[in-house]
Amino acid sequence: MIQLEHHDLWRMMESMFLSLLFTCLNPTVLLAAQTQLIGSHQPIVALVGDDVLLPCHLEPAVSATYETVVWSKAGLEPKYVHYHQDGRLLFEKQNPTYSLRTRLFMDELQHGNVSMKIFKVKLSDAGTYKCSLPAMKKEADVKLIVGQSDVIGSHQPVKVLVSNDIILPCHLEPPLDVTTLSVEWRRGPALVHVYRNRRDDPVSQDQNFKGRTSLFQDEMTRGNISLKLTDVTEQDAGNYTCSVPKLHKSSVTLVVEPQPARGFHSTLIVIIAVTAVIAVITASALVIYLVIFNGKFLKNRKIRERQRFPKTIQSSDHSTVGDDEDKQFLRPHWTDNSNTNKLSTEATDDKSKLHEKGEKIFQQQNIDMHRHSSREILDISLSTGLCQHDQSTAASTNSSPLKSGNFLQNKDPNNASLKCQHLSESTL
Repeated sequence: MIQLEHHDLWRMMESMFLSLLFTCLNPTVLLAAQTQLIGSHQPIVALVGDDVLLPCHLEPAVSATYETVVWSKAGLEPKYVHYHQDGRLLFEKQNPTYSLRTRLFMDELQHGNVSMKIFKVKLSDAGTYKCSLPAMKKEADVKLIVGQSDVIGSHQPVKVLVSNDIILPCHLEPPLDVTTLSVEWRRGPALVHVYRNRRDDPVSQDQNFKGRTSLFQDEMTRGNISLKLTDVTEQDAGNYTCSVPKLHKSSVTLVVEPQPARGFHSTLIVIIAVTAVIAVITASALVIYLVIFNGKFLKNRKIRERQRFPKTIQSSDHSTVGDDEDKQFLRPHWTDNSNTNKLSTEATDDKSKLHEKGEKIFQQQNIDMHRHSSREILDISLSTGLCQHDQSTAASTNSSPLKSGNFLQNKDPNNASLKCQHLSESTL
């Protein structure tokens, strides 16, 4: 009895030793110890109703045909999305919402591919999934984004002048964070701009657009994937497509217009500038003319009033109040400097002096004319009296004999009569 127990114990230890030795010497087991389970660094995007593949594989490749493969989802109860054991799916452990909607690729298990496919994706399927191999103590995460957003471009063509910059609008509605997704802009088959792995990818970009495109990465969290295109050329015109893989696409039409002729543009600027300068000069000249004309008009009117009513103005000049009013009346309404005021005052004084001299000359001429007229009237009166006296004397002479004295004094009575007649006619 005791010998049998020792024998069984010996055989058990031998079996364990051989098993351990086989395990240590088996290259597959040794390789599995160095293997990693790889999921996806980028979120997987799917639309409602589509089928989606959640990638997961061993690297380097090791067969997982006899391994238990488990797919689970955080926050799900029961948490198992797909439970594969002994070469088959255990339906009793699977969450009912995924019933008949998941599968593994059995022929790929031997190559270490343990990816899972989900059919007819629902909005509730979005979340983080965990791929695990419990026996190997390996696991990896895969994030699934289920999108309902539409990619919205521009219904109207976007116009830009050559050499200018332009923004081609495009966004997701409702907003969806696309910083972890891929974004592509194309013009026909040419890749205008590529964004993937959280950064721009200039390697795959078309040469004609290198260094001239950019996204607004701080706006991508709100679904803005608009593209900025700088230094636009005429060759840039055409239809552009913005897209997020697994989501809808949208297009934007860019119309490039040539710049106006530089000569015409420069000429137009010169014409506008010259016109503005001429307008300013004309306005300034008009203001100055009106100010000067207004001052001269007031001065001339005052002078005319003095000439028309000299006595009234002279009498009022003796009054202090009147003098102040005249000065106020004749003072220019606007001046720029003291020299102008001084010259104006001197000119006014000179004109006043000339006016006073003119008045004195005019008065002297009136006095002389008055004296001359008085003398002529006196001479005419005296001549008339003499003529009457001579005529009466002549009549008396004719009626009486001549005396020797009278004859000597009035030698020619007819001549005297002619002189008086001539004097009368000249007087008339």
